[in-house]
Amino acid sequence: REKEIKMKLKFIVPALLAGLVAFTSCSKEDKKEEKKDPYEGLRNLNVPAGQEREIKYLDASNNEGKYVYFSFNKGVVEVTDPMASNDWDIAFNRYHVKTNSGTSGKGQGGALRTEGKDFAALKTAPTAGYLADIEKEVSSFAGGKGGNQKISLAPALDPGHGEGFWNMVKPNILLGMIKKERPEFDKLPEVAQKALVAQLTPVLSPVLDKRIKPTLVHNNGWLTMDYKQGAQGPTYSYNNWVYVVKTAAGKYAKIQLTDYKNAKNQTGFITFKYLVF
Repeated sequence: REKEIKMKLKFIVPALLAGLVAFTSCSKEDKKEEKKDPYEGLRNLNVPAGQEREIKYLDASNNEGKYVYFSFNKGVVEVTDPMASNDWDIAFNRYHVKTNSGTSGKGQGGALRTEGKDFAALKTAPTAGYLADIEKEVSSFAGGKGGNQKISLAPALDPGHGEGFWNMVKPNILLGMIKKERPEFDKLPEVAQKALVAQLTPVLSPVLDKRIKPTLVHNNGWLTMDYKQGAQGPTYSYNNWVYVVKTAAGKYAKIQLTDYKNAKNQTGFITFKYLVF
């Protein structure tokens, strides 16, 4: 009898162990597949006109230029082709904002900045003055990746920058202009490159200060970014302007963007409140 039991155990134990390993593997795979939706609770909102809604810490932190598309009625929406879709009204990627208009979409959108900062005080939407989206070359240091890039954005919601930011990005912009003037720049010896920079800087620097600096250094945007001497990262201030955005369908919504950081102090997380008139 004892021999018989041992023989059964010889076959049962390996089978149980194999099943346990398989179960554990499946559990790990299930956990891998179960990625939490960062927009959970922000989809299918069904916000009616006249109802104020606040969105806290919308994750727009993607460093590769991927936008989060938002409908004032439905909340976060998935958009495959933003240029052909009327499902979205406004979109965010870090501090950049788009509306469904102009170079960003086929909708009836656009935006304007009011002169007020009291959200409740604005009772009706202006009927004129809305700016459609445009393409613009911007200096970006999102995620530590510096450089110029051409993007589509809502000019009314364009962020501003301080003098510290300008002092940081100006040398790169200047170098880019020098390379356009002298295509052979990268092939030159380092000594010749430095000599060329020294020669052209006094000529090109006033051009930059007059033509490009005013588009960056201002305090009219929803957010102002600056770099203080010795700081490890930028500082942010919020102007709390009340904006009015035309939806893709041509309706009007007031919106106030109030924060760029989440509770963990991570950047690229937008807090805003809005109401469709």
